[in-house]
Amino acid sequence: MKETTQTLGEGIELVSVCNPNARSSSLNIMLLLPAVPEKYAVYDRITGLLSTGCRKYPSLAALAKKEDALYGASLSSSFGLAGDVLQISLIGSVIADRFALEGEHLSEELTELMLDCLLDPNVRDGAFDEEAFRIQQREQLAAIDAEINDKRGYAIQKARQAACEGEPYASPMHGTRAEAEALTASAAYEAYREMLRRAVFRIYYVSPTEAPWLAGKLTGALSALEGREPAFTRAFHTPSPIRETCREITEPMPVTQSKLVMVFKYADLPVETVQLLHALVGGSPSSLLFSNVREKLHLCYYCVSHPVYSKDLFFVDSGVSAANAQRTREAILEQIGAVCRGAFTDEMLENARRPVVDYLYSIGDTNYSIMQELHDRYKWNDPATPEERIERIRAVTRDEIIAAAKALRLDTVYLMEEQA
Repeated sequence: MKETTQTLGEGIELVSVCNPNARSSSLNIMLLLPAVPEKYAVYDRITGLLSTGCRKYPSLAALAKKEDALYGASLSSSFGLAGDVLQISLIGSVIADRFALEGEHLSEELTELMLDCLLDPNVRDGAFDEEAFRIQQREQLAAIDAEINDKRGYAIQKARQAACEGEPYASPMHGTRAEAEALTASAAYEAYREMLRRAVFRIYYVSPTEAPWLAGKLTGALSALEGREPAFTRAFHTPSPIRETCREITEPMPVTQSKLVMVFKYADLPVETVQLLHALVGGSPSSLLFSNVREKLHLCYYCVSHPVYSKDLFFVDSGVSAANAQRTREAILEQIGAVCRGAFTDEMLENARRPVVDYLYSIGDTNYSIMQELHDRYKWNDPATPEERIERIRAVTRDEIIAAAKALRLDTVYLMEEQA
């Protein structure tokens, strides 16, 4: 694979990969902005609008018809947070040009369509089209309401809010219902214009052939943006401060299954070491939490771990009966304590290492995995290739895993308790 990085303007970079094995062309136009919780609601609404229409294709139906004409091209958008950086992506994919029946330049047409969606939205009289805006409002409100209906997700969110209180990561990504209901089409359009002025553009393109036309097309479109003042700091890694005492929260709710979420914090641990610790403790069917807390002790319905590398957080969440909540908590701590004592076999460590290595080997199988890997390198300011990261994973020792387990500090415990 051939990788090329080009600067197209202030705060605009294009990273292109020519992968001869690819069967499609994919483009990710990513906008990076400082995380300001008060703007989450409006940016979430804008993100939805970007992939559902534009001036040329003003409805989802019209846009879908155009996608069908491009041999079933796909277009989507996403909105998320990495550390204290907002990431707004417009992502498109289309079959490689060589498969076009009449020699169409599908990748160029997809790029033009995405630029239309990003830069020429469905706007009338200084406001987003009211009908499209209200459709997205309903989608956003439904997502906000769904957060309370998804009890496991709600419990994790409440634990995150408690553990990271006062930090951008603690705020709900869709905004609050009040914020979403208060948004207007004109205010959202002003926020959209500010977003384009202030964002750093990080653009990824993967295709089976080189695209000498791409840089010029992107530059021509993005250079027309007026008053560009990129406001961005590489705050992708913003560890949450470790508090001195554990915060305990119990919330009674009318549920049939209690949810226990334990949030640990750590400091100064390499990502590869935390990846392996996660796989060993609660990241696979052979993990300690699954094998012992769930299968052997029968204390819970599920029990898994999931780290947040950008915040130095290590979550363990489980579904339990209220009667077993305390015992499950103790058993989780016992399993982490076992790692601290080195009470795990070399075979268990190798079983944990294998899926991490397999994942790294799989990078390149899809265009998306390549783009994600490129962005991970950028986020972590680490140019290591997947092959080099595999060597790092293989080099992690038992002693380093033990030290990492000892570095975990229980910070927050949230229990959604079933009411009697």
